[in-house]
Amino acid sequence: MVPRFGAVGLGIAAPTVRNVHFYNDAAAARHDTFQGSPVSAILDLGLELP
Repeated sequence: MVPRFGAVGLGIAAPTVRNVHFYNDAAAARHDTFQGSPVSAILDLGLELP
């Protein structure tokens, strides 16, 4: 029988820069449309087959 390998990883990421997407309306008021999350979850799965 050939050995197989599996791996699982779990982590978190905290970006150092959070981009903000916005637009200015006709009155020059700023409206934010999107801001990146301050923390992200990471899940890694790996499987090695012959």
